Amino acid sequence: MNAVPLIVGLDIGTTKVCTVVGALTDDHQIDIRGVGLTRSAGLRRGVIVDLEKTIEAVRQSQEDAQRMAGVPLTGAHVYVGVTGDHVDSFNCTGAVEIHRPNDEILASDVDRARAAAANGVQTAERDIILERPREFIVDGQVGISDPVHMTGRRLEVVLHVVTGEHRFLNEIRHCVERAGLGVDSLVLEAVATGEAITSREERELGCCVLDIGGGTTDLALYLDGHLAHTSAIPVGGAHVTYDLSYGLEVPYPLAEELKREYACASVELCDPDLLIPYRNVRHEECRAEQRFLAEIVGPRMEELFELVLADLARVKVDPRQLGAGIVLSGGASRLRGTLSVAREVLQVVVREGQPQQVVGHTERVAGPQFSTAVGLVRVGGMDQARKLQQIEETSFWGRMRTYWRNFTRLFD
Repeated sequence: MNAVPLIVGLDIGTTKVCTVVGALTDDHQIDIRGVGLTRSAGLRRGVIVDLEKTIEAVRQSQEDAQRMAGVPLTGAHVYVGVTGDHVDSFNCTGAVEIHRPNDEILASDVDRARAAAANGVQTAERDIILERPREFIVDGQVGISDPVHMTGRRLEVVLHVVTGEHRFLNEIRHCVERAGLGVDSLVLEAVATGEAITSREERELGCCVLDIGGGTTDLALYLDGHLAHTSAIPVGGAHVTYDLSYGLEVPYPLAEELKREYACASVELCDPDLLIPYRNVRHEECRAEQRFLAEIVGPRMEELFELVLADLARVKVDPRQLGAGIVLSGGASRLRGTLSVAREVLQVVVREGQPQQVVGHTERVAGPQFSTAVGLVRVGGMDQARKLQQIEETSFWGRMRTYWRNFTRLFD
């Protein structure tokens, strides 16, 4: 195996389990080496409701990815996405005083400020999934991205923190381990998706990522280049399928087929001459106009984007203020007419997101349904690179290089 750490991104969703095997290259691209995609039936809104079905789906997905990659995954680093109603997010603030003669702020001071902000957040019932700085404040100066080596006497940090219910997170770890993989870290799915489908420039302009999955829609809001807000909206593509199932009186699997083949979210996009044949639960031969399907699907998609609008309003953000607009992802975002409904409700530029900066088997991840798993590989690759750097810096030769670099600065 390559010296570059092999990363497994595992997206366990309501309707699918996606495994992507890859590695982060020297130029920060993702080298896709293996992909596995299987149907899932054991999860609902981020919570495992059938452990054995979930284990089997994870096992099948990772075996397919391993077969394609051509290497065993036993030594790989595994990053698993999490979402759901049990996930909560909020911003908190922490501050520390700087007590040294030159008032220089060191990395250890940043760690102390972050610890002060997150103090008391983790409890016996809830675990921290993510903590990411929104901004630093030095002696009242706001909007600082990296305060290390600046001077000041008081350092504050505004931290975005995401927690999940301990019991549900443990079940996900247990499920993955039962399927034959260890878990390096649990990662918020909205953040992983954002890493995969947005650029740094878009995040600096301000953008909102909406990952429309089966059971939930994950939201990640970026302002001034930083993660400002995350949430999980309890509406997804599976709700559209259920609506069609009831409206057409057909079993759920057939409703899913009809949705993929014929449904659209806007009546204006319908073919007025198209009659869709199907057989209902009473085994009667039926036909429906495509417009009838749109009249079922459209209101649900409008409801979703209205919930997004309300969620952003709660954090006092108007989508029209986002310079890079809205970026859609997830399998349900492929439903025809979704972009136009989103634009109409949110009144902002909306585009479909695709995994960016990928090499290798790129054709296997060409679609929004792969964005989260690809993003998990990117997050994992960056995490492993940081850990390797820390090991290097604390080694004997690393300390010697740092000493020599600081010594030579005396003569600059």
